Amino acid sequence: NVSQAADGTAELIIFHTIIQTAGYAARNNLDAKEVSKMIIKRLTALALSGALMLTGLTFMPCRVSAEDVIPSGGWEKVESPEITPELKALTDKAFSSLVGMEYIPVAYLEKQVVAGTNHKILCREKSITPDATEVYSIVTINEDLNDGVQVTDIVSSSVATNISDQSGGWVQAESPVVTPELSAMFAKPYEGLAGAYHTPIALLSTQVVSGTNYCFLAETGPVIPNPEMKLVFTTIYQDLEGNISVVEEIPFSETDPVQQPNETVKKGKKIKLDAGAKVSKVTVSEKSIAKAKKSGKKVVVTGKKPGTTTVTAYDKKGEIIASWVVTVE
Repeated sequence: NVSQAADGTAELIIFHTIIQTAGYAARNNLDAKEVSKMIIKRLTALALSGALMLTGLTFMPCRVSAEDVIPSGGWEKVESPEITPELKALTDKAFSSLVGMEYIPVAYLEKQVVAGTNHKILCREKSITPDATEVYSIVTINEDLNDGVQVTDIVSSSVATNISDQSGGWVQAESPVVTPELSAMFAKPYEGLAGAYHTPIALLSTQVVSGTNYCFLAETGPVIPNPEMKLVFTTIYQDLEGNISVVEEIPFSETDPVQQPNETVKKGKKIKLDAGAKVSKVTVSEKSIAKAKKSGKKVVVTGKKPGTTTVTAYDKKGEIIASWVVTVE
């Protein structure tokens, strides 16, 4: 197509546009289809601006923006949170230089194309010191154009993973991918709460009890234009009858869950719990042990049979305002 240009000036412009685009493509591992699309958009922009007058080349009208022509380089969510063998090798290489801490990759979150690629990965973080608590952290790894890798940032939460790999304990999920079935289960307890978004990002761990607990990394935020979303750790419980409830929702940056001291109620008796704000919905993790109903800013819990359950209160936005561990005697 270069040979079809009307004069040397146009030919030079086309030549440099192709070379510049090819250089960008090589640095960022773009495939042939993406490269061709980018070249056409850049030449079209030049033609429409009057900088390039061509005969022998025909351009179809199209809408071209700066974002289309030059990628912004911002963070973008990845298609899958799966830790692939290639990503595992990259993290192993990056973590090999860290001393005194152990990091286990759990879920791939975001990437950013810069001079190379930045990767944000949720990890299990643990100090090698005795009795250290394992917590979740988000690690940023830079992969440069010469295959060099290094850790550039670590944001640690105070949220314990509780993973023990023992019978009856929490175990890391075989895959972090949120399947359609898991997504439907996650959404179930939020039905009727239209004031907030609740979106699962990755399945982190599970625990088999009298039913199953599922720990998700999720996003939540108000239902408004361009909401500010925040990361939370959400535990969903599904009993043996298929009933689903939210056990707790802990912000990534928060030290402790919004949880009140343990409460006790006798079988057949009631207790009133103060949520501190108007309650729009209340859930019980073990419905066979207790039942609960909202009453203004309070939650009324009735003991059904001996055992322990979690009672959680929500506001009209669907956010947790209080949570209690209730023991029925």
